Formats: sequence, structure tokens, C-alpha cells
Amino acid sequence: MRVTGKRLEGIRGGLARFGFLSMLAATGVACTAGQGLLPLVVDVPGRTMSKLPFVIALDRGLYDKHGLDVELRMPPPEFEGGTETHARFWTRVLRLVGLQKQPSADIIVNGQTPQMVRQIRDARAPKLVALAATDCSVRSYVIGRPGIKTVEELKGHRLGLNSDSSTSGFAALRMVQRMGWDRNLDISIMTPGGIGALRDGLVDAIVGDDEEFEAAEREGFTILQDTGVWNETLAGNSVLVSPKWLEDSKHRDAARRFLMATAEAVALFHQQPRLVLDVLARWNGMKMEIAESRYKRTDYVPRKPYPCYEGIKNTMQLHDSNEMRRYTMQDFYDDNLMRELDESGFLDGLYN
Repeated sequence: MRVTGKRLEGIRGGLARFGFLSMLAATGVACTAGQGLLPLVVDVPGRTMSKLPFVIALDRGLYDKHGLDVELRMPPPEFEGGTETHARFWTRVLRLVGLQKQPSADIIVNGQTPQMVRQIRDARAPKLVALAATDCSVRSYVIGRPGIKTVEELKGHRLGLNSDSSTSGFAALRMVQRMGWDRNLDISIMTPGGIGALRDGLVDAIVGDDEEFEAAEREGFTILQDTGVWNETLAGNSVLVSPKWLEDSKHRDAARRFLMATAEAVALFHQQPRLVLDVLARWNGMKMEIAESRYKRTDYVPRKPYPCYEGIKNTMQLHDSNEMRRYTMQDFYDDNLMRELDESGFLDGLYN
């Protein structure tokens, strides 16, 4: 068969691309294989303040320090969709050209209360346990439309939530309990939530986080309740893993190292405010005045990031059901690694 010049050019181009990709693969393997670091894939599906220590650990090289090659996946700063992968250069290149598949996460850093509710509502949901937590506090804001000035005035009105299983949903259900209301008769809990639903008049109030609080102040909505003053607990942002994954000795070692890096980042979070503000500005694109305002409200981040024991208990009570009663509190956490670090003096040493 005759090969035309155009066809020959295509073949040469294909061979060149193949050679280039082969070179990338070989070089990438060479660049990553000799590092002697344990690989770990971590999903952080959010950019709240209590998730910032995990970014600080990456930014300050703490994962490397503790012998880990961490690939951190999180949403972009403006939450326009998709995921940003923060990994070593060759890892990203190999993924980009399709020579390396996107792995599943070893660790998920997210609210444990929502995970617990998913677990009892969906038989397909993964069974995860918390190794540590950076947020165990109820701290959402109840925000009302103009004309509603107190929480008491919400009776008989519409309260917007994105999900009743979320951490803000936990605060909403506790508010209903504290008011002595029947959630089915005295108030309408409905979707959507968020400041947009309030702005468009779809609901009379919402339960929101820092972003909604800041938007409410800018736009003149009423802050009806700062739930942080209740001093109540839930199971917030936690280091979640599969118990089966943790059984592997290499995985357990990687998890221990990850907790060491996390605890060190938490110590930096509390002791170096200028570093925190710098990371917020560079990683989240946050204006300094907003960053300073948010940082002032972060006294809820625990110095020793143990799992949220009381928060797990409160979640089990708030979402009591036949399925929830199949579990004990201990089914939702494994604090052995945190206790080992604490008893060794490692955690206290971070603050000396």
C-alpha cells in the first residue's frame, strides 16, 4: 500500500507523540519512584476555615516532612465547578496526557455529621470512621428576610436549607428543637438554601455559613441567630477513612504521618496568624479584610484534633432512627492513632 506524504506526516506525528508520552511516563516514574515517600490521595471538598490546616500542611511542606507524597484535591477558590489537583508536577502531567488514571481518595476531609446521615439513609454509602477532626462546633447563622427580626417570628414561615443532613441542617433542626416547635407543623423546612434563595424571596430565612453571613451583612439581611453562642457540638470537618483501608499496615503508617502533619498545621494555624492570612490570600484569593474577619471567628478549631465524640453522640440523637440504632458511637471513630501521638508528647510539643 502506498503511503502518501500527508499520511506519512501523520504517522510520523503519531510516533513522535508516542515517543514523547513514553518519555513522560519513564521520566515521571523516575522522578517519583526514588523519593521514598508514602503516596496518599486526600479529598478536601470545600474551603472552609476548618479545612485550612490541610492546605497549610501542603503549603508549608509538612506532608513531605512527615514522609508523605500527598495529592490534595479540592474545589477551586470561586467554586465554579470541578476540582483542583495539587500534586507533584509529573503526577499532573501523566494524568493530563491520560497515562495515569485518577485514583480514588484514601482520606476524605469533610463534615462527619452529613456522612453519618448518608450512611443510615443510603445502603450504598461507604462506611467511614473519623481519625481526627478540626471542627466540632455548631456555628451556623440563621439569617432572615427584611421584616423578620427575631427567631420567634419564624414560626409558620419557610426556612431554606440545601440539605437537612448538612452541618447547617443540624443547626436548623436544633433550633427547631430549642424553640419547642414541631418541625412538620410549626415551620416549613425546604430547599433551596443559600443567600440567593433569600434574595429571590423563595424562603423567609436560611441557615448559612461564613459566606452567607458576610453576604447578609453587605445586603442588609437580619442575623437572627449566631448558633455558636449555644456552645453545642456536632461532628464537623473530620479526617474520614474506611476501616478496611486502615487495616493495611502501610495505610495505617500513612494515616499516622498524615495526622502528625495535620496536628502541626493546626498548631501553626493557632500560633501564626500572619501565615494563616497569607495562605488565605494566596490559596483562596481572599481579600485581607475578609480573611481577618474569618480568622477572628475560628476559636472553635481544637488544638488537639481528636474526633468529635460529643458531636457524634448528638448527631445520633438528632437523627435517631431504626437504622441509626444499629450503630454505637464507637462505630463512627477510631482514635487510636491520635491517642498514640498524644501519649508520646508529640501534640503538646507543638505548643512549647
